[in-house]
Amino acid sequence: MSTKEQTKNRVAIAGQVIDAETKLAIPGALVEITQMPEKFKNWLDLHALQYGKSWEKIVKRPDRTITAIDGCFYFVDFPYTDECYTLTVSLPSAGTRYGVANSEAIKVVYSNNGKITWTPIGLPPTAIKGRITDSKNCPLFMAKVQVDGSSESAFSDIDGNYLLHGLESMQTTTKENCHC
Repeated sequence: MSTKEQTKNRVAIAGQVIDAETKLAIPGALVEITQMPEKFKNWLDLHALQYGKSWEKIVKRPDRTITAIDGCFYFVDFPYTDECYTLTVSLPSAGTRYGVANSEAIKVVYSNNGKITWTPIGLPPTAIKGRITDSKNCPLFMAKVQVDGSSESAFSDIDGNYLLHGLESMQTTTKENCHC
């Protein structure tokens, strides 16, 4: 009689993608391993052979995933190595409203106590922020700031600060108008 050995998927890298300005979670972000140890690259190449031309179209693979509704992601079962990984995060569905972010070098450590390598990554939004003041440098509260030729707008807070967040990037001429 043979005995079955139960194997568990071990989380190698996990983290959360957040908006670098608002610190809110970003669901649906693409997280890709862009720099990896040679051992992992060889292992990945073998997996790619199984899928042929369809490999590039697969969204969730051992080297890339999509963040969940809470912005979290994870990768499992990496081969053990002393070398590091680098992640690249983007949000293709948002057009030019977000930039691209790269993680620091990540070393995978498997521990017996369940601790994992946690990697928070801030995705930079396309944004305009500033402070509105009067001629005496006192903040203006509830001043409306609007992108010319657009419906994008924001109001300044009690300290005169405003943030126009997640703007679609475009080439335009910038002009400042104050109607106080």
